[in-house]
Order: sequence, then C-alpha cells, then structure tokens
Amino acid sequence: MKSKTILQIHSASTAIMAGLSLLFLITCGDLIVSLFFNADLFTIGYTADTAANIGKLVNRSLYYLFILAILAATFMMFRSIRRENTPFLPDVPKYIKIIGGLVMFASPVSRWIGDIVAFFVLESIVIVNDSDIIGIFIGGIFACLAIIFEYGSILQTQDDETL
Repeated sequence: MKSKTILQIHSASTAIMAGLSLLFLITCGDLIVSLFFNADLFTIGYTADTAANIGKLVNRSLYYLFILAILAATFMMFRSIRRENTPFLPDVPKYIKIIGGLVMFASPVSRWIGDIVAFFVLESIVIVNDSDIIGIFIGGIFACLAIIFEYGSILQTQDDETL
C-alpha cells in the first residue's frame, strides 16, 4: 500500500512540475511580448494616457515577475516532495509561506510601483482602482496551509523516529 502511495506522490509531483515548467515558459513569453511589443508606448509626446499606459506596463511587468517567482517556488516545493516522496517535509511549509507572501504582495506592490513610475513620467497622479483584498486573503490561506504542513512535518518526524 505504501509503495502505491509513493508512486502516486511521485507521479503527481512530476506532472505538476511539468505543468509549472510550461506555465513558466508561457509567462516568460507573455512578459517579453508585454515589454517589447506594447504599441501604446510608441506614441509621440507624453499625455495622461501615455503615463497611465507606462504605469500599467510597469504594473503588469512586475506582476509577471511575481508570478514567475511564485511558479519557481512552487516548482522547488514539488521537487522536494518528489525527491522525498512525502509532502510533510520541513522545507514545504517554508515554500508555502514564500508563495503566500508573494501572492499577498504581488498586486499591491506592482500597482504602487507602476503608479510611482507614471507619476514621475507625467508628474501627475495616476490612480488605478484595483482591489488587492483577494490577494491578501489568499496569502492568508497559504499561511494557514503552511501551519498545517508544519504540524504534518512534526508528526512525520515523530513517526519516523518511532520506527
């Protein structure tokens, strides 16, 4: 029974890692297209719309960088799970906390920096009405999951020491 579970963990981790790798490549491609092929930035002169577009471009680019960091941390977490054949490792809660923090701050940080860049381009305030509450709640859910996995890691260690 245990070997079947180990095989399932290994197979699922491998499949998730392959999917994450593909998603990482797609996100990199989208970031490159966003940075280098944004037609709105090639207008003559700076207008309020241009400053807003530059702010949005910076916002989107930073958001993609957060997404890439989330994907990389998730990939490393599943690589650890695949290597040890159990999700209850001391490293897994650390990765979950990193992912939760990145999810929590991805939207507000990228939006604030985009607004600051737009401000310096046009020297006027560009406000993007965006809700960051969802990311904060999801980050909180990841923090709760990290606590659960920390407890599972402790139980796994105690079980291993008992044997």
